[in-house]
Amino acid sequence: MNPHSTWIRRRKRLSRRIAHDLRLAAPFVAVGICFLASATTIMAAERIAL
Repeated sequence: MNPHSTWIRRRKRLSRRIAHDLRLAAPFVAVGICFLASATTIMAAERIAL
């Protein structure tokens, strides 16, 4: 059994775990982006109103 195949298998497992973590974090990232976008638009509207 050559070490190259084990490294590929380990990397595949690692990428799968990273993908799983991203899937778990995606809703929080989306909420954060929406929050930042709404805050930016509110600040821009206030600046225009002043």
